Amino acid sequence: MKENWGNRREIATAGGGNFTGLDFGDREVKFFKLKEGMNRIEIIPYTITTNMHPLVVQGRYQKGNSDYNLVLYVHRNIGPGKRSIICPSQYGKPCPICEAAKAAKDAGDKATNEALYARRRVFYNVVDNADRSAGVQIFETNIKYFQKPLETADKYCATDFPGKFFPSLKDGLTVSVLGAKDNFNGNEFIQPSSITFVNRAEPVTQFAKDAIPLDQCIKLKSYEEIENIMMGIGGDDEEDDDSPKIERPTDIPDTEPEDNPVDEEPTEEPVEEATSSDTDCPHGFPFGDAVHGDHKECDDCPERLYMACVKAARKR
Repeated sequence: MKENWGNRREIATAGGGNFTGLDFGDREVKFFKLKEGMNRIEIIPYTITTNMHPLVVQGRYQKGNSDYNLVLYVHRNIGPGKRSIICPSQYGKPCPICEAAKAAKDAGDKATNEALYARRRVFYNVVDNADRSAGVQIFETNIKYFQKPLETADKYCATDFPGKFFPSLKDGLTVSVLGAKDNFNGNEFIQPSSITFVNRAEPVTQFAKDAIPLDQCIKLKSYEEIENIMMGIGGDDEEDDDSPKIERPTDIPDTEPEDNPVDEEPTEEPVEEATSSDTDCPHGFPFGDAVHGDHKECDDCPERLYMACVKAARKR
């Protein structure tokens, strides 16, 4: 795999309860889960090959670039089958779940609104150094407790590891994650308590061929399909006997505290259109400049405002 990171290191995470949010097709997939104590993992990059990657949609990256994760807005526990649905709103398409969430919000039903709200989920290809024979596995988690601390650790690694970028196949680093037991709503789970880097003890280039191009697994459902899932119509929740068997962890992280829209900036809600107050750049740049990638301040911009800026640029 030829790596092409472009300005990926400078791009902060943007994006957009089970593991059916992505469509892995016929691939045999294993899922990694954190264990209590020290976890040492390798994050394996992949090459972006489609226009569905959120950073490509936003004009911040392009096909052919390398990436090490995939961040998407996902509705979880939807319908009788408790499905995970990639929110089509982040691609400019209407979403009946978002509409239902907004209706609940307008009616003062906070519990239903928060249950339906799309949250950002992040996916990685990883190798567990404690079980390298398992090969590349998919690791799904949330932004707040893994990706953000990972980015913070990367900001401070230049002194200890000059010239290295942790997901690089040739010049990368092992990610050390200390897992600690935690409790949320009476359910125990393992949460990262610290994330650091160490030099790799073994090469990882042999795993590159097995990394799943995560952007290829984004398959949006139509408005009608999502409505049917919400109402449990059509039997879409039942697995086909001929479908590939996916080895999922038993403790699917529905129980972990997620990016709560109440705690996060209001722009965690991708469905709302920009209002008149959303048409002024808080950093003083011309509205619609986000797609040019000239301003590092764009990385700190609230998601809804950033996407409104991207839409404004496309209308020019």
